[in-house]
Formats: sequence, C-alpha cells, structure tokens
Amino acid sequence: MKRYVSLAVLGLTTVVALTACNAEGEAERTLASSPESVSVTSSDPGLTSAVLNTEAPAEVYAGARQAYAAALERMLRERVLPDETDTSNRAWEYPDMEQNQFAVCDVNGDGEEELIVVYTTDMMAGHRGFVCRWDEESGRMSIQLEEYPRFTFYESGAVQVGWSHNQSAAGRDFWPYSLYCYDPGGEGYDYVGSVRAWGREALPEGYPEETDTSDTGFVYYINDDSSPLDASVYEAWRYVYVRDSQEIQPEYLFLTEENIQRMLEQ
Repeated sequence: MKRYVSLAVLGLTTVVALTACNAEGEAERTLASSPESVSVTSSDPGLTSAVLNTEAPAEVYAGARQAYAAALERMLRERVLPDETDTSNRAWEYPDMEQNQFAVCDVNGDGEEELIVVYTTDMMAGHRGFVCRWDEESGRMSIQLEEYPRFTFYESGAVQVGWSHNQSAAGRDFWPYSLYCYDPGGEGYDYVGSVRAWGREALPEGYPEETDTSDTGFVYYINDDSSPLDASVYEAWRYVYVRDSQEIQPEYLFLTEENIQRMLEQ
C-alpha cells in the first residue's frame, strides 16, 4: 500500500492533498444522520458508540449480507477469521467466540456496505480488526483493512486505528494512533501515518516549550519523526484526511446466531 506522508513537505501536502480520502464522494456521505437510525453502545471501551442507518431497504444489500453472514457463521462455528486464520488452537483458553463483535455499514462512502469484524477473544497481541468488502461481480469477499481493532471511521473516508498500547509521553490524555485513507481506485485503505504526543502535564521535565507555540500543552510526532510539532502543524496535517471529523458509527453486535440473523433481516 502507498505511504503518503513526508514531513519535509508537510505544508505542501496540506495544500495539494485536499482531495484525499475519496473527497469527490463527500456530498454522498449522509450515513448515520437520519433520525430513524438505531443507536446502541458497545461494551468494548475501545469501540465508539454505535449507529446504523436503516433507511436503505434490506434487499439492496441482500447479496453482500448473505456473504457476510456465511463468513460470520464460519467464524462462530469453526473459529476461522476472515483472512482464513484458524484460531481453534486458542479455544481451550478463549472458548467464547460470542464475545467478539461485528458490524455491517458503509464506512468508506462507496455506496456499498462493508463488514467490520472485531476479534478480541485472544491475548492482547492477538486482537485483530477487519474491514471486508463483498464484490458482487466476482462473487468474492476481500479484506480492505486489517489492524488492531480500535477503529474510528470518518465520513471523509479515513479511519483512525488506536494502538494496542499507549507508551507515549502524553499519558492518558492522548492515545497514539495510525491513520488510513480509503482509496476508491485501489484495493482498500492506504496507510497515511502514525501519531504520538508529548504532554506537558504528563511529563514536564524537558518538555519542548519552544515548539509548543500554540500553548496547548501538547506537541506531536508523526511517523516517529524525531522533531516535535506544534498543534497547529499537526492539526493541518490531520485535516487533509479527516477534515471536519464527522464520524460514522457502525452498530457493533456480539457474534451470536441471533445477531447474525438480525443482520440478515434488517
């Protein structure tokens, strides 16, 4: 996958990359804005509260949902993940596959529903998240993104993925993350960059006050660059991909037979 960011040309990137993350589809992104939406809150603190748009008739997505249901049934019964990873060797220690979660929602604005799978019944290092797409023409399901399952989806087509551990100098006030951008002409998401921060209150000794010209109490590091960045520079970089930060909030359901059937009937 392509890597977009070079901090040496950060200012120039901010100007020329405003069409990133499928900007041409911006006007079509109205997901989760309907008052008829259904809202639930996930039990996983790493997941956002959830909303699923119910305006589109279920038959529009019948083919994709049937394929997604088959993949979810296989995961539930055979412990095989969407990428064909067999996790049956973990069954003795983590037997309850129903504690995993899934959602079906258009999270990239392409007009098609994707399957999001959140697999957490494993040791921390084994937690995995998938964004999958069903291709009606080829009759195949592909994986558009595989990452740690701490997803935040944006209407711009970007997805923020929180790291599994927070080892930054910002403490609990800032969780480091990686950022991906949906490529409508490619095979899924392109990696944009990773961000960590240093917070003045969390670690005051040696804090680069001269860099924090905005006086926010935070400086940022993008792609492990050794030079800290002021909040204004970081926010300009982020805006290119996330823009106004309007989130898409899928409805996460536990991986049960009942919920798979519920997904088919919506």
